[in-house]
Order: sequence, then structure tokens, then C-alpha cells
Amino acid sequence: MRITMKSSRLLPGALAATAALLLPTTLLSRQTQAGVEVPAAAAKKPAKPAAAAPVKVEDPVAEADQSAAAAKLLGKTFDSLPVTSENGETLDLAKEKGWKVLYFWSPYCPCVRTCQSLSLFPVYKTYQQQKAPVSFYAVASNAGNLKVLKRPGVPNRVALNVPGGLGQSPPYPIVLDVQHKLADLLAAKTTPQTYVFDPENRLVFVGNPDDSEEIRVRTGRGDEMTKNYLADVLRDALANKKISRPLTPALGCDIDRSDVESVAQNPK
Repeated sequence: MRITMKSSRLLPGALAATAALLLPTTLLSRQTQAGVEVPAAAAKKPAKPAAAAPVKVEDPVAEADQSAAAAKLLGKTFDSLPVTSENGETLDLAKEKGWKVLYFWSPYCPCVRTCQSLSLFPVYKTYQQQKAPVSFYAVASNAGNLKVLKRPGVPNRVALNVPGGLGQSPPYPIVLDVQHKLADLLAAKTTPQTYVFDPENRLVFVGNPDDSEEIRVRTGRGDEMTKNYLADVLRDALANKKISRPLTPALGCDIDRSDVESVAQNPK
């Protein structure tokens, strides 16, 4: 008996279907084999990129501001505000009556010159004309602005040392801060950092007297002012109103706290 074996042959369509099952689905797109279309596998969606962190914009005024130490003194009453007159006389500004405005001064500081021109001098003239109980003082604390006079037979004393002249000479007293005692007491860092005291010697304002230095730091433009902080403070204070802004940035030239220069002066 003869048995005939029929060879098993896959039809072309079946072969394509089998191959499609064997191929990784991620490699399939649209494939046609032997007239049979193999559907593409669903493509994996790419992950969304992480959102970029917001860029922090630094404020140049905040970076340069040196008011933090003095800000802690607001509201404090001072028993003494020691300085020395240009003649060498020891003074205590706390004994002066009325409101007191003092600022740390240097004839070589461009920030001082700008603030004097835009706010300090005009405000002083306004209250002088009104004969209001407000006194102003320019405090020379920089070591380079002071010198020790040594003369035979008389005690040494510290005097103002301004070889190039005063420039804008303040129309009110310049007082000397020997060994930076007042600057240390008031945590002053810059010229023209300004302080306002009420008649009881309570500190009610500290900072720059206007915003000219803020404008310069932010834009590079000089000799501009949009806010006269000192005028606002004194207006509110003398009207017995709450001072709306007791603290402003302390910007300007650093106070030089190195030892005062010893200068020998021959007697005339």
C-alpha cells in the first residue's frame, strides 16, 4: 500500500500574518506583505520636557543696600550722640533741641554731592525759612577726611582734612566723628546715610535721603531724583503723622574706618 504525503505549504497571506506576529510591534509601521496590510503599533509618546526653573532676577539695589544693621535701631532712643566740632570742642547732639537730621558726609563722595544738591540742601532751606525746630549736621567720619594735629605745648586734636576744598560747603555745621564712634553707634555704613531723630532722640528714619542713588544703580543715570524721602519724613513728623517710610536703602560710598592720619603741624 502506497501512502502519498502531501507537503504542507502555508499560503502567502498566512505567512505574512505569521511574520507580523513574530516581529516586535515597535518595529512595525505600515507593512504590506503578499497583499496583507499589517497595522502599525501605537507609537509611544515622548515624555514632555521638564518645565524650566524660573529665572531669578536680582535687584541691584537690594544687593548693594547696606541698611540692615541700622534698621535694627529704628525706634531706639539715644542718650548720647557724641561728635567733635571743627574747633576740637566735644559736642553731644542728643542735647540739641528739636528734630535732628544728620548724615555721614564726605566732599569726595559723588553720592553725597548729588543728595545735597537734590534733597538735603533744599529741605534744609525750606525749614530754615519756616524757622521750624529742625537742625542739620554733616558728619565727617571717613579717616581720609580727618587728621590729627600735633603742635608742641598743646594737646593733639583731630581736625578736618580736605585738601581739595569742601566743594559744596554745607550751610550747616560739619562735625567730626573721631575714631568713628558715632558711625559705630548708629551702625552707619555709607555716605550719605541719613538719620532723623525726634526731640526725644528717638530714631525715626534711616537711609538715603532720596532715590537718586537707586536710579543710578539701576540705570547708570546720575543726578536724577523722583522721591524725596527726607522731605516726606519731616513733613509727616512735624504734622504729627505716622512716618510712612522710616527705612530706605543705604547706598553710596563706604565709610572709611581706618585709623585717622597723623599729621604734624608746625606752630605759627
